[in-house]
Amino acid sequence: MPNTKGSRETRKQFAQAPPRLFPLRAGVPWSLRADYLKSNPDDAAAIISEYLNAPADDVKGMLAGDTIYGLADNKGLFGTEDAPGPVYQSMQSVVNFAVESKLIDNAPSVDSLLDPQLIRDAR
Repeated sequence: MPNTKGSRETRKQFAQAPPRLFPLRAGVPWSLRADYLKSNPDDAAAIISEYLNAPADDVKGMLAGDTIYGLADNKGLFGTEDAPGPVYQSMQSVVNFAVESKLIDNAPSVDSLLDPQLIRDAR
């Protein structure tokens, strides 16, 4: 990732977000956030739109057709340290496409793009 510091700062800001954003805050267990996104799509879009400073309809469009993975699904995708999951091959395909399409000059290592500890430590 070119700017992981910015990514960490974004997560920190979201974790400290106003109470209105509580259902999707970082401190809320992962499975509850995923369940909330699935069961309350309109409110979730409104919450995310506040965070992104974008219209809720745009957020709905971004989420339309996306699969919202729960924690168990994510843990399966990332696998374990001894047996990495399929997300690594998927990311390698993205990297290969970016290089072949000349979107980037040098292929970063997949390990530098993924942080499995976020998933492995999640509750």
